[in-house]
Amino acid sequence: GSRSWWFSCFFFFRQKTAYGTGVSLVGSEMWIRDRGNTEQMAETVARGLAAAGVRPIVVYNLSTADVSQVLRDIFRYDTLVVGSPTYNGQLYPPVDALLRKIAERCIPHRRFACFGSFTWAGAAVRRMTEFAEGMKWPVVGAPVELKQGYSTAVEPACRTLVDALVEDMKR
Repeated sequence: GSRSWWFSCFFFFRQKTAYGTGVSLVGSEMWIRDRGNTEQMAETVARGLAAAGVRPIVVYNLSTADVSQVLRDIFRYDTLVVGSPTYNGQLYPPVDALLRKIAERCIPHRRFACFGSFTWAGAAVRRMTEFAEGMKWPVVGAPVELKQGYSTAVEPACRTLVDALVEDMKR
């Protein structure tokens, strides 16, 4: 069915505390430009993580979420997966703002993975990977990048990313 908003950026966190394992999914509104392509990739990744037994999965929308709660979860969990469309040759602004806040807080070691989409010139995946490298966080799996509209042809790459994350989480 039709949706009133589309996700454009996503984060997954795996909790490693006495409270158990959990995953948070964070998104942001983006009309027209992304058309839900990044959302569909995120859903594929989230379904894969759930099928592998990673629970619970919590959803945030960066356009309406309290960023302090999102940051709280980033501090709490050991795995961060980010997805963003390329927006005017950059990261989508809410993703960029959150990554800057993470860097400003010098959040220590996290397992990191990313995926993104673009129309004519991809930049989001490259910028997210540069962010992780600058933080000295290991990038798990090969980043997934989708050109143009969503296609099921990207699903094997998303599943490969999930497999790499799940395997790394077992260590």
